[in-house]
Amino acid sequence: MEKMSLKDLGENIVVIGRSNSGKSTLAQKLSDHLKLPVLYMDSIAFYEGSQWENIPKDELAKKVNVFLESHDKWVIEGNYTNCLEARIQKASVVIFMDMSYLGFLWCFWKRTRSGKRIGGLEGAKDTFNWEMLKWVAFNYPKSRAKKLEMIQRHQVPMIHLKTIKQLNACYKMWGLKWD
Repeated sequence: MEKMSLKDLGENIVVIGRSNSGKSTLAQKLSDHLKLPVLYMDSIAFYEGSQWENIPKDELAKKVNVFLESHDKWVIEGNYTNCLEARIQKASVVIFMDMSYLGFLWCFWKRTRSGKRIGGLEGAKDTFNWEMLKWVAFNYPKSRAKKLEMIQRHQVPMIHLKTIKQLNACYKMWGLKWD
């Protein structure tokens, strides 16, 4: 894991990674601490009032571009590979939360039991479902490779977090607190 001070992260931070890895929580903490606006991709990628019904990909890309054009500084959390390139091109750093599948299972179970979630779709509930488990098991590895290639191609500094221990070390180094 590359170590970077909070100041060295810059003012355009992209937080991506495996589902249920803590991306939204980290994005919120960075946003609060650095006084930067935050965009949670899940909050704009689905129809309002739905239970996770995706909007068309071109509509999502337009929403992301509007946000990028109207903000000089930001934290943007979430994957959505189809519109990731625009975010990476403008990023000062990418924080890639690439935890294990077992870690995902634990966090997914906790989230669906607690009902608590930062950055989710207003009114939607996370429920334990096989579709999410299958997506993370089978689609995530392909998506992961695309993300890594994109980050390398644009030569953006990356903090690659592979364990909760590394994530906790970043929280401590940056003076952030878990709630």
